[in-house]
Amino acid sequence: RCDRSGWQGRVCVAETLRVDAGLAERIAAGAGLRQLEAYARGRGFAGLWDHARELIAAGQTTREECARALPPPPGEPDSPSAVQQELPT
Repeated sequence: RCDRSGWQGRVCVAETLRVDAGLAERIAAGAGLRQLEAYARGRGFAGLWDHARELIAAGQTTREECARALPPPPGEPDSPSAVQQELPT
């Protein structure tokens, strides 16, 4: 339902990556995705699926909705049913 104020009953699953000097240096040097992710995670970065898992655990969304609406986690099969199997119950 909208009531002209946005969607009611929806929750945002998001990730934000702050690019600090160290990450910028690694990007400029051509570091690979795994290196960049390891650096960012070492500084507190939580990815999209990390946030989704928190929301699922809090009962704010479901495994099925995340598997339907989000891209597969990095390194996971592209099948939504495969993603659902990997998520917490």
